[in-house]
Amino acid sequence: MSETLIPLPEHTPPEVAYIALDYALEQHRKPVCELDPRQAEELLTKARQRYRLEQRILSSSEGHVSQVPDSTLRDAESKIRQRYDTAAELHTDLARNGLNADGLRAALRHFLRVDAVLAHVREQAPEVGELDARLYYHAHRSDFDLPETRSARHLLITVNAQFPENSHPAVRRRIEALRRELAHEPDRFAELAQRHSECPTALEGGQLGRLRRGTLYPELDKALFSLPEGGLSPVLKSPIGMHLLHCERIHPARILEEEQALPRIRALLTQQRQKDHERQWLEEIESELR
Repeated sequence: MSETLIPLPEHTPPEVAYIALDYALEQHRKPVCELDPRQAEELLTKARQRYRLEQRILSSSEGHVSQVPDSTLRDAESKIRQRYDTAAELHTDLARNGLNADGLRAALRHFLRVDAVLAHVREQAPEVGELDARLYYHAHRSDFDLPETRSARHLLITVNAQFPENSHPAVRRRIEALRRELAHEPDRFAELAQRHSECPTALEGGQLGRLRRGTLYPELDKALFSLPEGGLSPVLKSPIGMHLLHCERIHPARILEEEQALPRIRALLTQQRQKDHERQWLEEIESELR
C-alpha cells in the first residue's frame, strides 16, 4: 500500500477519513488530498465532530439495533469495487484518501450501523391516523385539484449546419416528408420516431409520457395543448431543431377525491413525521455532547 497523501494525523480512524472524503467530494468535487491545507483542516474538524456524534448514536439505548449482516456489508463493498476497473486502482485511490481495504470495510460497517439506528428511530415516530390525513386534505384542498395532462409522442430532427443532412433545408424536407407519411398513417408515429428521431425518447418510440402545461419548449407546449386527442402537430421549430408531436390521449383536469387522496397523504405525513422525529432525537443526542 502506498503512503497516505492526505494530511491526516497518524492513527486517524478510518471512519473519520471516510467522512472527510465524503465532505470533500460533496462540497468541493475533489478528494481531501487536492484541497489546500485550510480547507482540509476545516473538513477534518467537521469529520471528527460528526464521528463523535455517530459514536454517541451507536452507544445510545437505540444502538442495539445496529447489527449489520455480513451480506449487507459485502454488497456495499461490491458497489464501491465496481467503480474501478482493477483492484489496484481501488487500492491506490484508497491510499490517496487515508484508507486501505480494512479501513474501508470498518468505515462502511460503521455507517451501515448508524443508518440502521436512524431507521429504527424514524420508525418510532407517532403513527399518522386517518383523522390526521382527512384534516390535511381539507386544509390543503387546492393541492388536490389536478390540472389537465396529455400523453404524447415526439419526433425530433436537430439542425446543425456542420452536417449537410442536418442543414436547415435538409431537415425541413426530411421532417415534412415524415409528416406526410404520418398524416396518412398516424399509427406509425412510434415506428417512425424510433427510426428517425434524434431525441433520446426515440428508444421508446418517442414516448414523452404524461405532461402538464409548461413542460416542453413554449412552441411545442402551445401546440400540444391545442391538439385534439389523436392529433398530429404541424412541423414545429425550437432552438434545437424541428419537431412533430402526436397527442395520444387527453387527461382532463379533475379533483382528487378525499378517499383517493388519503393513502398518498398518509405516506407524505408519515415521511414528514419520521423526519421530524429523527431530527428531534438527534438534537437530544447532540445536546448531550455539549
